[in-house]
Amino acid sequence: MTKLVQRESQWISDEVKINYYECGSFGCVFFDDEGFAIKVFKNKSNVSRNHIEQVFKFETDAYELAMQDSDLKKIVPTYHGKLLCDSVHDSKGNDISNKFHLDLAYKMTKLSGRFEKKSIEDELVRKKFESAGINHISDVSIATDGMNITGVVDFATQEIEIMADDVPDYFTELIQDPLPKKY
Repeated sequence: MTKLVQRESQWISDEVKINYYECGSFGCVFFDDEGFAIKVFKNKSNVSRNHIEQVFKFETDAYELAMQDSDLKKIVPTYHGKLLCDSVHDSKGNDISNKFHLDLAYKMTKLSGRFEKKSIEDELVRKKFESAGINHISDVSIATDGMNITGVVDFATQEIEIMADDVPDYFTELIQDPLPKKY
């Protein structure tokens, strides 16, 4: 369960029942019964808050740009804006909010399909992202129907490299998922 309050609209939910989630390098995406996905960025001791804020900004900016393009809207999740999470709890009810930046979260529509991490090889699709100002598409997650791209997630306006100042103590944290899978 997670309590969420969205900043920029009237959407408010006291409790969101999460069915499952998936974690990546910078965040975890939580999926609910109502067809939504909520990405909450991790609090990582081996990467600075400033770096994570920049990744968050580049991702949310990219979703806002994608929502302005009729072709991209067909293959990316509908973006529902930034969220402020009150807390995140594991399947046993333990508050694990300290593992996340609760103010760095956003909501989108859940896309169906099996997603794979890879580069966009379709030249027309790649150019569509780039012409919209979405330039970090080298390691997106893509779903296909066998021939065509049906979904693209995990893109940004630009890539941000981790610099020495962004890594306070690289060896203090092993990257681990904060919750048990599939609860």
